[in-house]
Amino acid sequence: MLLLLLASAALQEPAPPAVVFETYSQDKLVGTETVSRSTAGGPLQSRTEVSVGGTTITFVQDATLDASGRRFVSYQCDVTAPNGPARLHAKLADAGWTLDAGAPDGPPQATKSFPASPSTIVLDNNLASHLDLLCRDLVAGGAESASYTALVPQVLASVPVQAKKMESGKGVLDGKPVESVHYRLDAANVLIDLDCRKGDGALLDAAVPIQSARYVRKGFTAAATAAPEAAADARETSTVVKGPAGDLAAVLTVPASKKPVPAVLMLSGSGPNDRDETIGPNKPFRDLARQLADRGIATLRFDKRTVTLKDASKASTIRDEYVVDALEALKVLRAAPGVDPKRTFVLGHSLGTLAAPLVATEAGDVRGLVILAGPARPPDALLRDQLAFQMRLAGQDQATIDAQAAKLAKEFERLRSDPTDTTAIIGAPAAYWRDVIRLDLAAQLAESKLPALVLQGEKDVQVSKTLDFDVLKRKVGDGGGRIAYKSFPELNHLLIPVQGEGTGKEYGIAGHVDPAVAQAIAGWIRQL
Repeated sequence: MLLLLLASAALQEPAPPAVVFETYSQDKLVGTETVSRSTAGGPLQSRTEVSVGGTTITFVQDATLDASGRRFVSYQCDVTAPNGPARLHAKLADAGWTLDAGAPDGPPQATKSFPASPSTIVLDNNLASHLDLLCRDLVAGGAESASYTALVPQVLASVPVQAKKMESGKGVLDGKPVESVHYRLDAANVLIDLDCRKGDGALLDAAVPIQSARYVRKGFTAAATAAPEAAADARETSTVVKGPAGDLAAVLTVPASKKPVPAVLMLSGSGPNDRDETIGPNKPFRDLARQLADRGIATLRFDKRTVTLKDASKASTIRDEYVVDALEALKVLRAAPGVDPKRTFVLGHSLGTLAAPLVATEAGDVRGLVILAGPARPPDALLRDQLAFQMRLAGQDQATIDAQAAKLAKEFERLRSDPTDTTAIIGAPAAYWRDVIRLDLAAQLAESKLPALVLQGEKDVQVSKTLDFDVLKRKVGDGGGRIAYKSFPELNHLLIPVQGEGTGKEYGIAGHVDPAVAQAIAGWIRQL
């Protein structure tokens, strides 16, 4: 009997060691996912904890894989977040896949069915373990390219995923050299770069440039293959804007000149933008500042308080988010050695264009406005159109797109009609949106007495040449020669050239602002 027990124990597969993936946001470690299996071919479990801005979200996953060990058969994930717990399911049966979501202790609140095919995968982009399975499948397939239909449980939707094999790489894992195969994914118009271990395809590193996010297998360090950081510019000086809510890092760029030069204060777009307006690998404000310096124009660019303080309560209005800090920044710019304080301009990009006239009016003695990708549509209409465009690219059906757009329209209608409503929309408080939707760039430009230069990329998918730029030009006109307009056929929302159609996914590919933009700004300033 003892011999039989020993033999039985010897035949059991030992549990493989747990694997840890580290999650980074803007190069800061914000969480981990620990992935374990009871046996080499047994169910997969993982626990993920991510903390950003003082908020912790936990994902506890329990999944079963098919015989290949690379595809899900069933999936359950319990999510604990500040807005309450949720349970997500995905299950494969003869009839196809069923996805549902609801509270952990109740019946599903939403259910959706999808057909099954050899190309169907389950992909929760919050979990590195899902990207790990995808890497293993890509390497096992060995193709130069592959197409998948990814089921996304948290939104009960399917999205197209295209994978393309890129260059090979090298690195170090647990102190030993390791070779990798690189794939680039286009997942619902978001680019993801995957480094997979050569041989078994295990995920080593996944980067989502547009989200400044990375998943890294603990113990892995990639070889330095990326292009070096742009060289330091001797014309740049680090400084600080002392805003009322806190100190904000800033950069002054002042060209060498025998006489004081004109200067531009730069206001970035929506969200927590840093001084360079970093979006993925791109830094459009740094590009533009250096290009303007090449043409004899000084600039000041600064971190928005939303990126420095990470506290939404300190940016509950446009005035909080932009104006009061920009007024302090303008003082810093005007006091800078080499700057002509009587020839200062305010430049706004995207949402920053709505703040620029407010800053110029309150500051006084501003010579003019530069409007980059300024919207003519109301902000909520712009949001609806952007949502619909992204959903369409992700392969969503028109009925689903229309339903989401109608839901968003209803939320803003309620906000307009009920001044006491405090419901947040897309994570921002009602007070903030009330402040934003009252702003009308066409009216601001028409009422302003300042000269203005309005520039637009014609491949911009966020602010439209037809629906925004052309409408501004028609509504406002040239103000008796006060306002000039120029559009650039090949440029996107970041004023970076795009080959082919602009979709937004190119934000994840390194590029640079077209120097023609700086040339247009500098030429216009010199005429004033």
